[in-house]
Amino acid sequence: NNISNPPLPPFSKGGMRGLFSSSFVSQGLMGVSSHDIVPTQKAEKAGTGSVSVYDRALKMYRRGEFREVIQLLRQKRTIDAGDANLLGWAYLKTGDAEEAIRQFSRSVSLAPSSYDSYCGLGFSYMRTGRLREALDSFDKGTSGNSKDIECLLGKAGVLERLEEKEKAADVYRKVLS
Repeated sequence: NNISNPPLPPFSKGGMRGLFSSSFVSQGLMGVSSHDIVPTQKAEKAGTGSVSVYDRALKMYRRGEFREVIQLLRQKRTIDAGDANLLGWAYLKTGDAEEAIRQFSRSVSLAPSSYDSYCGLGFSYMRTGRLREALDSFDKGTSGNSKDIECLLGKAGVLERLEEKEKAADVYRKVLS
């Protein structure tokens, strides 16, 4: 069992909800995102009824086709904050936490209030063992949405690994409230 890069949890048909066990959190492997609630980008061509590249990629992501998401979005001429966020989650799911960090960082540089990207950065840093950076990212990810359960659980997991048990307990209480 490779502790530095353990396998990601299986992608369930209903998404990643329900994978809140502390073993997933402590390993930085929850891999959850708010893609199910993030509004999808619409095709720019009015009246054509065409589906945007982002929407196609999002459907692929939800089916667990992470490498295909990466391939599709990498073909775009211009990557916006939403594309970079989705790329970050796809790279994290394929085990490439360093590239996920690059994509999430790109997303937050383009859209500084992208809380989902900060949460993704937190999981990516956690995956690489950079716990202080993970904690900072989870803090930013929950600053605009203090009830983002995935981000809060990630933060609590980091606090536990940093031996800050009381702070972790406070965060877990916040999740349960």
